[in-house]
Amino acid sequence: MGAVSTAAGARPIVVVGDVGLDVVAVPSGPIRYGTDTPARVSMRRAGAGANTASRLGAAGVDVTLVARVGDDSAGRTARAELERAGVRCAWAVDRDLPTGLVIVLVDETGERTMLPSRGANAALQITDVTGVLDVLAALPGGMPHLHLSGYVLLDPGSRPAGLAALTEARRRGWTTSVDPQAAALVSDVGRADASTRDVMSRHVDQYIARMAESLGTRDEAAAMAAVSTVVGALALSRVMTDPKRSDAMLRAAREHLLAMPTATDARNAAD
Repeated sequence: MGAVSTAAGARPIVVVGDVGLDVVAVPSGPIRYGTDTPARVSMRRAGAGANTASRLGAAGVDVTLVARVGDDSAGRTARAELERAGVRCAWAVDRDLPTGLVIVLVDETGERTMLPSRGANAALQITDVTGVLDVLAALPGGMPHLHLSGYVLLDPGSRPAGLAALTEARRRGWTTSVDPQAAALVSDVGRADASTRDVMSRHVDQYIARMAESLGTRDEAAAMAAVSTVVGALALSRVMTDPKRSDAMLRAAREHLLAMPTATDARNAAD
């Protein structure tokens, strides 16, 4: 782990989340299935955890990203880019699975459809997390904050590692936060994954279930009120592909919401 400069007064932040590569395709028109559709295609480092850590590092925060990548060029390139952004990378390297990959289709309105293959992200292990937290707890800079990408919890392969990260952070007295990420996956877990609810109830299961139920009604005020009963603070990013609905949610949640500026580039799948 290399040294990371620290913004004045900022607590260290540990991000547990995904690292990957986005392949972004912007078709020139409606997709013609079964044949060719010309498109602009680009590739970029991605992953919800990596994006969060990169922005924190660029702001001068002492940030560590805990993740699992493949033994491949995508993983090595991502690490080099993040370290240049000021991120301390505490990564396990998977010798069998590749670094995560997301195909992103962007339509003419800017709406994104993601086709993710989580690769090594889905194999994040408890030991990938707990040993790193031991080391980070001994570093100077004050008591860290742990931020967990929701994709870690929403995938049954990596969920034990995510729960272990939350449990260990709380045991140490750290503050924690969870970004639920993809609405469809949140709803799936909230409805179907009863086997882990007892463990998750200390952290996010009520949040997942209530948010999914409330958002299903499209009643923004009810959704925010439900979420506010089970989390200490809530941040909502403005969804630029539907700005009117996003603005309505911001207004409805004003009493419970800390709205923070975010980038709005629709090409970035996991931000």
